[in-house]
Amino acid sequence: MPNYTTVTLDGTDVLTASAWDGLTTTPSGSAGYQTGIVVFRASGAVSVESGTSISVDGLGYRGGAGGDDDGGTNGESYDGTVGKGGNDTADGSGGGSPGTDGGGGGGNEDAGSSGDGAGGAGGGGEGGVGRIHIGADTITGTTFPIADTSGTPSSVPLASVGTPATGSSISDTITISHTTSGSNRLMLVGVSVVEDPNGAPAVSTITYNSTPLAPAGMRASSDGFSRDEIWYLIAPAMGTHDVVVTLAGVPDAATAGVMTFEGVNQSTPLGPLASDIGDSSSGSVDITSAPDELVFGAMVLESSSNDNLIPDGSANEEWDLFQSPATNGGGSTDAGAGPTVAVSWSWGGADKWVIGGVSIKP
Repeated sequence: MPNYTTVTLDGTDVLTASAWDGLTTTPSGSAGYQTGIVVFRASGAVSVESGTSISVDGLGYRGGAGGDDDGGTNGESYDGTVGKGGNDTADGSGGGSPGTDGGGGGGNEDAGSSGDGAGGAGGGGEGGVGRIHIGADTITGTTFPIADTSGTPSSVPLASVGTPATGSSISDTITISHTTSGSNRLMLVGVSVVEDPNGAPAVSTITYNSTPLAPAGMRASSDGFSRDEIWYLIAPAMGTHDVVVTLAGVPDAATAGVMTFEGVNQSTPLGPLASDIGDSSSGSVDITSAPDELVFGAMVLESSSNDNLIPDGSANEEWDLFQSPATNGGGSTDAGAGPTVAVSWSWGGADKWVIGGVSIKP
């Protein structure tokens, strides 16, 4: 059975099958038997947009052939050709019992007008409707016939997908190309901003493929010259698109990192943001978490040096960026645990820092 992450029909797409031929065609190469059946499984969403369809009309059990004096032949069904063929006064019935989608019986022989001989042969009955079987997380869109959506996809474990994408700027905009995949997706963006002496400008908006993200939280340093923010988007669009970070003003410098995660709870994707600030050569903050969750952290360091940002031993460094004249930004992930997980970093010398983090829920 074909397995996909997500399935989207758009434009004028039609998903269909080859008509049932009684298994008379021998499969060749990647082609299988001709069955009149559409079957697939998606771990994420199946979207059948307006103007598209999944259709197997007339592709299932075959109708009976038309007949002459004795009427048409029976239509097929799952238990044989038990439908009734037509005769010169009545149409044939569908093959099979109700609910089995048998092919139609052959049509009747049309009687000619008074004084004439018999009319032409009755037409063959229409083929029965084929079958559609879909196992999916959600199915949205237009209605299609005989949909069996009882299949349950295997659960997708919480994990990052692809590689982080990063960018930096000395203007009020950072544009980052990022590729998104997976099912039950969540996008997180960590932004690090420094501006001395006027104060680090806040993030005004972040969009991905023109869809706005929402703020998970932020924290500024004690002097206000640096700022750390985390933003998120549930179910970001699949494919490669631009993340556009827009600041409320022009900073000295800013950096940003983007990650996508799959297997995320789409109703409650995140726990609360926790953050801390300091002026030292290391820093840490405790994030409320639980087993099977995943902790995401982002930090900013006010420093004119390109410091080596080092996460603690159990964490994965996702990015370590420097943008002259004075912004060091880092991102990390770590396995969840209860009741908290420490997001900790160290660097070369004492400077003001901000660290924030959230726990991602499966």
